[in-house]
Order: sequence, then structure tokens, then C-alpha cells
Amino acid sequence: MRTGWSLIGLVLALVLVAVLLKKQLSRTVTPVHGGAAIPGVAAVPVGAAAEQSRAVQDQVKQQVQAQMQGRPIADADQ
Repeated sequence: MRTGWSLIGLVLALVLVAVLLKKQLSRTVTPVHGGAAIPGVAAVPVGAAAEQSRAVQDQVKQQVQAQMQGRPIADADQ
């Protein structure tokens, strides 16, 4: 009999935790639709973002190539 009540209590506790977890997750997860505006953030046109991304990629590529060139060895270093 004691085992039965323990099992019922355990099941009720698990159900309570599941319900609370479901409520908590439904409050924190809100889907953001494509048309929704975020307060305080300016909307960037898609073309401008793509151009900016390409510019940053080119800049990084140039910096990496410059680092790969190495530096000339001076006579004092030998």
C-alpha cells in the first residue's frame, strides 16, 4: 500500500513539473515573423546587407593574404 501511494505521488510530481515546464517554455519562446519589427533596430534592406557582407569578406580576405605574405628577413635577424 505504501509503495502504491509513493508511486502515485511520484507521478503527480512529474505531471506538475511537466505542466510548469510547458507554461514556462510557452512564455519564453515567441516566434518572430519576417514582417515583425524589433524596437530600436533599424531595418536594413536586403541588398545593402549583402553588399556589406561582401565588403567585410573582401576585407578579411585581404588581411589574411597580407599576413600570409610574411615579412622580409633583415640581415640582423640571421
